[in-house]
Amino acid sequence: MNLIKRTTLHYQGNSDSNCEINLWEVEEEKYEVILIQKVLKGYYYKLDTKTKETVSLAEAEKIFYRFIRDKKKRGFALAS
Repeated sequence: MNLIKRTTLHYQGNSDSNCEINLWEVEEEKYEVILIQKVLKGYYYKLDTKTKETVSLAEAEKIFYRFIRDKKKRGFALAS
């Protein structure tokens, strides 16, 4: 597996929540988008695949950026 892109988002409210969104090349020309969500104080950890099966790079990028946009709408911001 090769990591293509990674973005980390932090929640802007009173929570210690953050998300890491990863776009992976699983096999040649086959990609997955994987979310890792963590809440630090409660030690909550969630791993979730956002693609039901491997997809093309173009489709994986759409999912990747759509997920970032949706998280920003919910109060998350890009980590610096």
